[in-house]
Amino acid sequence: MGVDSGPAHLANAVGTYGFLLIGQLGHFEDFNLYTGGYGEGTNARVIWKRKGPASSLSFEEVWQPIQEYLAGRRMTELFTKRIV
Repeated sequence: MGVDSGPAHLANAVGTYGFLLIGQLGHFEDFNLYTGGYGEGTNARVIWKRKGPASSLSFEEVWQPIQEYLAGRRMTELFTKRIV
């Protein structure tokens, strides 16, 4: 989890799932410098603050997508575990 930073770009490059906190940049409301899985949203969840900086995101705005991801991941793990 992080903002537009070097570590986030490295995580994207090696295929690590991430949560990106991105705020408004100048007059651009949807400003995304990422390509690949982060840019397409297939390997990351982008949590936007379209009007204002990412630092103005509330705890709930950040925590809810994380909970949804974790709940979905747990269900996937339950269905993919092998019974021996």
